[in-house]
Amino acid sequence: MNKPLDLTAVIDHLAANTWFADADEILRYLNKNAEANCPDVLARLGNEVDGCHKPENRGKVRAMFDRWRSGSRHIEVSSHAKDGQVDYHILIPAHAADGFKGVLELAFKVPEGPAPK
Repeated sequence: MNKPLDLTAVIDHLAANTWFADADEILRYLNKNAEANCPDVLARLGNEVDGCHKPENRGKVRAMFDRWRSGSRHIEVSSHAKDGQVDYHILIPAHAADGFKGVLELAFKVPEGPAPK
């Protein structure tokens, strides 16, 4: 017999800071990793995602949400190097038959340099 899968438990154990913002740009969920590693984001839970971003980046974030609400399913990926590591952010839009539901963001750090063998 198949046991139902608890996706929250799976997401909570990902080795990435993971959060979900709904179609109204409200931060609705953080996994356990994000709760532990991102106290500034945890404080934003239940609020607009605008507050999670620098003022100069807020227009870009709003534009992504506008594209997703218009039906785009484009996955956004960004990265920047800092302190010998590369920070990656992958934003995956979630759509259902009745439209855009929100975006799942995965954020993680990878050491700079060649991949381990």
